[in-house]
This record gives sequence, structure tokens and C-alpha cells, in this order.
Amino acid sequence: MHRYLKCIGFQAITTRKQLKGVFDTVLNQPDTVQYIPTEEEDNRLCVLTKNFAPGMGLALCGNFNEDDDFELEFYYPYFYSDVSSTFSPATFERQGEKDSYMGSCDDYNVGITLIFYLSNFMDMRELTQELGYLPAATSIRLTGLAEEGKVLLPIHKTIDEEAAWKASKVKCDMVEAAKKGDRSAMEYLTRQEMRTFARVNREVSTTDIYTLVNSFFMPNGVECDHYSILGEIEDVKTIVNSITSETVYRLLLNCNSIHLSVIINQADLLGVPEKGRRFKGKIWLQAFADFESDNPY
Repeated sequence: MHRYLKCIGFQAITTRKQLKGVFDTVLNQPDTVQYIPTEEEDNRLCVLTKNFAPGMGLALCGNFNEDDDFELEFYYPYFYSDVSSTFSPATFERQGEKDSYMGSCDDYNVGITLIFYLSNFMDMRELTQELGYLPAATSIRLTGLAEEGKVLLPIHKTIDEEAAWKASKVKCDMVEAAKKGDRSAMEYLTRQEMRTFARVNREVSTTDIYTLVNSFFMPNGVECDHYSILGEIEDVKTIVNSITSETVYRLLLNCNSIHLSVIINQADLLGVPEKGRRFKGKIWLQAFADFESDNPY
């Protein structure tokens, strides 16, 4: 049983018999069907998707045998967003055990290499076969499926948004320069890190850590596309699974100056999400990549 099924409103699915009923719905009433030839002769990878709420659904991946029966290889819940998160160059690589793809990109706002599950890998493969080369991704729309989370109160900000944006821009420029060997940029970043460390070390003994830290984006566990995040809520929407009628929160977060859309089952969220408050939780990071010559979602 996929641990993130509950994120798209299938918390009540607890048996394989119930899950097969959902699979049958996708097979009999798919919203999209995509085929792609594989290295095996007379075999084509097929991906069927079914939305159970706008932009949220289940994908079945497999192939049709000689008797025209669908043979399932793997499946995954997905969630698409219409908000671009980063325009940094991204690379993609096939997973070893199945026909799915992971992606990675460096965004200096986060300070780490973001690794994500590419939810529209079939679009990439179709374009690659059509063009004869792997097209570059023009933007990445990051989404997170949260298995648990809580709402935190906002903090009092001492600088305005414009000043924060300028500071973030300066840091990104300095990181880029440091990667090219600029010693003055390296020294600047080192001084900034030392100041930050000294300030946090001075105040942490008397102040709650979540008052000092407004947002973070950190790897969580041993799986490379799982993260622990804290971000400011900029928008809240509720969506309902069309089969189970379970309510799912759709949160637009500002996390380290990156816009990220997160979904979480209402039953798994502690607190009431509102604009201006903060969300803290663990997510499975997915992404929808917009490619050159690709039609936007």
C-alpha cells in the first residue's frame, strides 16, 4: 500500500481489495492515456491517470499484454500545481528498478540540491522521441505530498518583504560568484554565516527555535526525495476527493523564497491553516517540469 495515498483523499483505503476498486476506476475511466515504446520488442509502457479532484489523482504504470489485459508495474499518487517554483537548470535520471524518473536542481535560496520525483516523466520521454534529444526544462513546479503536519503561528517580521527579497538576491549572486572561484564572494558568505551562527547561538537559550527560524527546507530520512519543511502559508484551498469525499488541504507555501504547493489530508493536519500562519511537516517532493515546446498544464 502506498503510504501517500491518504494525501489525495484515500485514508480509508486499508485493504488490497479496496485498492483494486480504485485501480478499476482508473482503468475504466482514465482522464489521460499515454504510450511510449520501450527497449523490449512489441512492448509499450502505458501510463493512465485519473483525477479525483482538480490536479490531484492516481497514475497507473504498466503495459497491455497480448490478451489486451493491463499488467500493472507500479503506481503513484500525484498532485500538479500551476505555480512555478524555480527556473534553475534541472537534470533527470531514470530510476534503476522501474520506468520512472527523478530530477534534481540547484536553487541557491534553499542552499541544497533539490531532488524530486518527476510526475510528468511521460511528457519528457514523448518529447525526447519526437525531437531526438532531451529538451531543457524551462521551469519546475514543485509540489509536496505531506503525510503529517502542523500549523504554527506566524512570527513578527523585523524587515519588509522588499528588503528580504533584495537580501536573498544578493546571497544568490554571491553563491553563484563563489562557485566560479570569486574569493571576495566566498569571504562575504563566510562572514554572513558566522554572524548568523553567533546570533542564533546567543538567542537560542532564551528564545524558541521556531521564533528564530521562519522557514527551512531539509532532507528527511534516507530517501532522497523526502524533506522536512517549514514555510509561510500564502494561500489555502480545500478540495474534496470525488470518490471518498475526504477533504484535502491545498497549501501554497513560501519556503526559503521558493513557492511550493503542498497537499495534506485534513485528518493529518494539526491546527487550522490560514494565510500568514506557517506549516511544518514532512513531504514527498514531486515536480511537474515544463519543457521547451511543451504545452503548459
